[in-house]
Amino acid sequence: MLNRKHAGNLLTGLTIFVILIAIGNFLRPDSQAIDQVIDQATQHRFRQVALASVNAERKAQGIEKEVVADSGLQDWLNEQPQSLISNAAGISLDILLEKLPSKKLTLSHASLFCISAKSPDSLAGRLDFWKDAFKTSTNVVAMRLYRSSKSKIGCLLIAAKKVPKFNLTLFNNGHSEFYVTCRNCNKSHIGKLDKCGLAIAMKCSHCNRSYDLIAADMLGNYHRANHYLHGYRPPPEIASGATTRIEELTALWAAVVARCRYSKDLAGLAGKKDSWQAPSDTYSFRNGDCEDTSLLLADWLISRGFNTRVVIGHAPGKGEHAWCVTELEGRQYLLETTLEKIPDRPPETQLEASRYHPRFSFDRQNIYFVNGATRNVSDYFSPDLWEAFSYPGSAITRVPSVALHPLQTSKLQTHP
Repeated sequence: MLNRKHAGNLLTGLTIFVILIAIGNFLRPDSQAIDQVIDQATQHRFRQVALASVNAERKAQGIEKEVVADSGLQDWLNEQPQSLISNAAGISLDILLEKLPSKKLTLSHASLFCISAKSPDSLAGRLDFWKDAFKTSTNVVAMRLYRSSKSKIGCLLIAAKKVPKFNLTLFNNGHSEFYVTCRNCNKSHIGKLDKCGLAIAMKCSHCNRSYDLIAADMLGNYHRANHYLHGYRPPPEIASGATTRIEELTALWAAVVARCRYSKDLAGLAGKKDSWQAPSDTYSFRNGDCEDTSLLLADWLISRGFNTRVVIGHAPGKGEHAWCVTELEGRQYLLETTLEKIPDRPPETQLEASRYHPRFSFDRQNIYFVNGATRNVSDYFSPDLWEAFSYPGSAITRVPSVALHPLQTSKLQTHP
């Protein structure tokens, strides 16, 4: 008696055998037309049956995820000159793989493989030599038949890994490899982005400039920095007696400092090194670290009509730090939320430029990055000093920049 495993393998073997016979039957060449280009109907039938054969073998090897025929990759392969394809067994990496528009097709890696035989039956039987089709990482393929001579038929095969465009939902669900287009230089790159328990500044591997900032909440889910400014309003009684805008500003600042005790993250709940709290949570918890209280103050000020940003940077004695800046009546003020007691009037940014060195800032609509290597910044709102990226949407001990690196392609493999 066959056990279940052996019976399953036998069934898979029989299935592949039937598929190979089918391939041989519909590809059996007419001797009068052996030197002609293989018609598209035959190409299509071959791809269908070969794909089924590959996936049957993947399943037999314990790989549950099937490969699919990628339309963009197949279209590109179909567009290549017949003269180039017919010489596939002898081409080099530079001739064909470098022609592959991997960035456009969002491929992180790709490989070429050629098989040829004297008869279609033998050609179909050589699909098991296509080792890259049976890699776990491979998820898309493309194939093209050609007549290498009157006595041989061949097939050019591409196995690749296609990656999605960067998406926070996918990132939070465990995906780490993405296709990204830099919003500074508009160049594309494909690379790996790992969760690190900290805020992440996404940095282009081409121009070496940052263009996005994401951070984890207390549950470990990442959001864009300005997502945390979701429109939380202060209680109406706070600053209700203010007669001027500077008095209102100072009263709101004092209320945050008085209510919220400085504390390290509650991020241990998610096993994270650092997390950002929503302003409403910070107000309810009555504590938070520098970015939590800065988010609360900024959200309150913006709700009251102040032009305010949260800033991430470096402050002496604090390391990587977060604070607020606001613009009022032609002056810019720096608002530190980790003080035990605030001064009667907020300090202007120009007086703090030698101590506070910003890297990023954001409000509800945009994320801003300091241009160049400017260190002593006193103007936090100049479009000449800050590059703005719109991310409309609803402290950190360290903010690492994670560069995404260009893809790698494997060498051409041939099997005569």
